[in-house]
Amino acid sequence: MTVTVLVVDDDEDIRFLVRTVLTRAGLEVVAEAIDGVEALAALERLDPPPDPAVVVLDNRMPGLSGLE
Repeated sequence: MTVTVLVVDDDEDIRFLVRTVLTRAGLEVVAEAIDGVEALAALERLDPPPDPAVVVLDNRMPGLSGLE
C-alpha cells in the first residue's frame, strides 16, 4: 500500500522539492496547497480516498497557518 501525502507550503519551490523527495521515496503526493484554507479544501475534494495518510505543512503561511 502506497502512503499518500498532502503537501502544504506557500513557497512553490519548497512544494516542488518536498514532492520530488517524497515521490522518489515511493510516497504518493495526492494534493498540494498554498495555505491552510486551500489545504482544508483539498481534504474535502479528496474525500473519499485517496485521503492523505500524512500532511506535510509549513507552520508559517499567510491566512490560515499550519499551526491553526
